[in-house]
Amino acid sequence: MVLPADPTRVGVLNWLIAIILAVGTLHGCAGVNFAPNYDPVMDEVVTKLQVDTASFFGKISSSEADDISYAANQSFYHRALGTVEALQTRAAVLEEDLPTRQLSDNFNRLKEQYQDLRTLHQTKPPSSALKNAKKAFDQIFRAILFHIRFLKTDNGDSTAT
Repeated sequence: MVLPADPTRVGVLNWLIAIILAVGTLHGCAGVNFAPNYDPVMDEVVTKLQVDTASFFGKISSSEADDISYAANQSFYHRALGTVEALQTRAAVLEEDLPTRQLSDNFNRLKEQYQDLRTLHQTKPPSSALKNAKKAFDQIFRAILFHIRFLKTDNGDSTAT
């Protein structure tokens, strides 16, 4: 007949195994990333797109501009939408293994804004409608740039602006 092991010893051994498993699990989670890495190219492209969009609003809101018709400005929409699609691709790659896709969602909203502006522009809108559209663009650009700034500072760059 085999005598049972010392119950105190078995209890301590079980606790030790539980602690080792818990530490191992926590250590394994340390490599999990819940935010994409900062992408300086994305930052630069978004900033340029914002400048181009603000300039475009200035142009089509001006009564002094030569041709503010939709037909004369179709190239702006093609460039802007192409740029947003490239940014959507970059964001999708950066956020591929993440539980949420905030940048991708923001770029989807930005694309919708350009599509809405294109439709609005075709109707020869009043200046009040253009002001509201510009406010909507400012809000979405602000959200995107805030997110990019967070990524920049979260990755150790304390000089982010």
